[in-house]
Amino acid sequence: MTICDREKCSGCFACLNVCPKNCISMVEGKLGHIYPQIDESVCINCGACARVCPQNDMPPLYMPRAAYATKSATLEEYENASSGGLASVLSRKILAEGGVVFGCGSDMSEGIKHIKVETEDDLWLLRGSKYVQSHIDSIYREIKEILKGDKRVLFIGTPCQVGGLIKYLGKNPENLITADLICHGVPSQRLLFEHLKTMGADGGKYITFREKAGSYIRVSDSDKNPIYYSESLDDDYYLGFLYNLTLRDSCHNCSFSKNERCSDITVGDFWGLSPEAKIKKPNGISIALINTDKGGAFFDSCGELLESEERPLSEAFAGNRNLRSPTEKPEARAKFTKNYENKGFKKAIKKALFKKRLRSKTIRFFQKSRLFKKLINILRHK
Repeated sequence: MTICDREKCSGCFACLNVCPKNCISMVEGKLGHIYPQIDESVCINCGACARVCPQNDMPPLYMPRAAYATKSATLEEYENASSGGLASVLSRKILAEGGVVFGCGSDMSEGIKHIKVETEDDLWLLRGSKYVQSHIDSIYREIKEILKGDKRVLFIGTPCQVGGLIKYLGKNPENLITADLICHGVPSQRLLFEHLKTMGADGGKYITFREKAGSYIRVSDSDKNPIYYSESLDDDYYLGFLYNLTLRDSCHNCSFSKNERCSDITVGDFWGLSPEAKIKKPNGISIALINTDKGGAFFDSCGELLESEERPLSEAFAGNRNLRSPTEKPEARAKFTKNYENKGFKKAIKKALFKKRLRSKTIRFFQKSRLFKKLINILRHK
């Protein structure tokens, strides 16, 4: 039994959450990406899973009405964020109102998954980018129960996860704020953990992929002491993500990679921000796309917590490819998949990335070379 076309399935968990008989489980495919599997001996053929699937019937989409370049007005929060700190500000605002936040956590002890945060002291668990698919598990059900009361809920996730939540709820309640992330695509957790085991970091508890210091993978123990660190261009997993070798199939034909958005607010890096922008951007600026009236009202309520400047929508779309189209599948993906099945992640990724790694190392060698720097200075002053 199938719920949707396998190549379109995003692993959003909407089907698992809606099933009245709990007969759907998530199982791994060839590269570890998760897909729903139905226990036909228990299934009552109600069709709820097919109806809730956002790949079969998309949730409402909204053309953004405004774009802002923005960052936290709090220096410490801004410095600890991977970009401008917008997601952190939105989260603090909801918590200050007595609400709860759901987002991808950095704790790897039970796999990387969405968690509930109810206090500001725990917000650090959601901070930073995670270049891997977060598992939703039964979070949608928990959100539905909370929304029945007066509490406000902020849900932060990839567009397909937001779409899955909206389809599961069947509506967009007034006390729910959704924020979708501008998503490049997601590798599987199996690939990440296999890589970390190879690097001797499989016993780590917390993971961070990117902060103000740059792009890297850092794994820490329960006391937050680093046990593994690698810059992005030196790390096989990171390179596999950057060169689109490890993303799930649905990421390459993503129905959500377009101007129209499914959330109240779209969050990400403001790539392509004009040098003429007045907002200061020493270490990253967030983008905020305002997609609904509810999202606009909530963003406005955070005004004192943010430094913001409205920018043209055309500038926002031009600088962020995944606001226009899905990430393309590279030719080397097929080679990586075949080698992975026979030789595992380490050998497969090295074979697929050999030419790109050689090019990256050559560029970095010349960038660090004193002779090269002197030559560049000579040419600049001619």
